[in-house]
Amino acid sequence: MKKKIIALSGCLIVLTGTALYARPPHHHHRDKGEGVRLATDIVNLIGASLNVLTGGPTVVVTPP
Repeated sequence: MKKKIIALSGCLIVLTGTALYARPPHHHHRDKGEGVRLATDIVNLIGASLNVLTGGPTVVVTPP
């Protein structure tokens, strides 16, 4: 339980930083979608990490 809390708080910190980075740039000449792509990559990375921590996604199969 303690590991999950630490992992989730780390994810929250990363997502907050990503949200701040994904806002429109004021003085920089970046590609308009660069921050959004970075945020998507980070969210996918965190999702994959959480799947590893929790044992992966649960597959439900109904009997015939």
